[in-house]
Amino acid sequence: MSSLAIVILNYNGTALLDRYLPRLKDLCALGDVIVADNASDDGSILHVMHHYPWAKTLSLHHNFGYAGAYNHVINTLSHTFVLILNNDLWISKNAVEQLLQYMQAHECCAAAQPLILSDVDSNYFDYAGAAGGHIDVLGYPFCRGRLFDVCEQNHGQYATSNAISWVGGACFMVRTNDFKAAGGFASSFFSHMEEIDLCWRFLRLKKNLAVVAEAHAYHLGGGTLKHGSAKKVYYNYRNNLLMLFRNLPLLWLLGILPLRLMMDGLSCFLFLIKGQFGFIYMVLKAHLSFYKSIPEVIRFRKKWKVLAPFTVPKHMYRNSIVLDYFILKKRFFTDLNPRRF
Repeated sequence: MSSLAIVILNYNGTALLDRYLPRLKDLCALGDVIVADNASDDGSILHVMHHYPWAKTLSLHHNFGYAGAYNHVINTLSHTFVLILNNDLWISKNAVEQLLQYMQAHECCAAAQPLILSDVDSNYFDYAGAAGGHIDVLGYPFCRGRLFDVCEQNHGQYATSNAISWVGGACFMVRTNDFKAAGGFASSFFSHMEEIDLCWRFLRLKKNLAVVAEAHAYHLGGGTLKHGSAKKVYYNYRNNLLMLFRNLPLLWLLGILPLRLMMDGLSCFLFLIKGQFGFIYMVLKAHLSFYKSIPEVIRFRKKWKVLAPFTVPKHMYRNSIVLDYFILKKRFFTDLNPRRF
């Protein structure tokens, strides 16, 4: 059996599979290419079986979301490494080899990502992961190469394989044993920020994360949930609060959580000014779901208190990215104070 499984999660993505799957055929030389179907109703899996017989298929009986679906699939695998790919992304055989070589040479590395560039304009970094993720003191995620909605042009400014706080969920390689030891993705997240939560647990378990800058992947983005959709707002707000509650030390949590709730209220005020009433509803819905989840998260914290200490993320940015971006008008990662990481 190959040491590598390449798993592509699909939901009603026949058109995306036709666009991207042919570009991944070369990866068969490196491992098992598996299309995992999240209970699509557009005939995706039959389409793959008929037109791309070189790809293995796995059908899930229910749409478990990104988090639950990958948990189901990876827990059945015995490969040493798993390359997680969105169905709207392509990566070359050479780039996958570079990721694999890095993981094999660095046993303490639980997960590594390539530089993720836009498949719309490959001169720019992609929103989802860019050149590796970080998190600020209030729990807001951002990337080398992407602050909020501003994606930088790639000038080779992030050509070093740096340590990071999280890997982009659109494309990363993970060590299977580490994935299982960390408990996999939080299935309750369904979609969005589950990779950041997982990476936080990797760091708590004293594992490392990396971006392999020599390797490039190209991502279309918005293949399942469109950018700016109401559902995306809901998952981002809810899951960010859940992630903080699941991982922060108690004293940090008591200080940061009230500030985050206040910041979310400010976001609602800005949505009101813009007439985005649907987004306000989604933020309120996210908060209600978060409050309902508190007993479950407390049980999770009790369990993980024994397994690994609560910590702030390694390489946390100890400033506010919100203040830097909206007040100080810093638009690029290189504008940030490097001494605050």
